[in-house]
Formats: sequence, C-alpha cells, structure tokens
Amino acid sequence: MASNMLGFFVILAIISPALVSAKDFIVGDDKGWMTNFDYQTWAQGKDFRVGDRLVFQYPVGAHNVFK
Repeated sequence: MASNMLGFFVILAIISPALVSAKDFIVGDDKGWMTNFDYQTWAQGKDFRVGDRLVFQYPVGAHNVFK
C-alpha cells in the first residue's frame, strides 16, 4: 500500500509543474479567429507545450471552428 502511495506522489510531482505552467493562447491575439489572417506568422515565436490551450474567439454566427 505504501509503495502505491509513493508512486502516486512521484507521478503527481512530475505532472504538477506542467499543469501549473500551462498557458492559454488566444488564436489571432486581439484580432481573434477570422478569415484571411496569417496564422503561421502568428504562431512563429510562440512556444506551445503539452497542456496549453488554444482559445478561439470569434463573433457567434460569423465564424466557426471544426474539431
């Protein structure tokens, strides 16, 4: 039982920093999600990591995002 708890805490110690350092990126920054926008240029210089979230902001009904 004690070894199971130790394993749990080791895994938690490894995962916790990734969860704390996760960032939200608003796609397109202040322009949001729109057509005719250079998203490759927008992504340059950004350091995306596992756990980060991409937030798509757009006027409802004007655009959509497909998974």
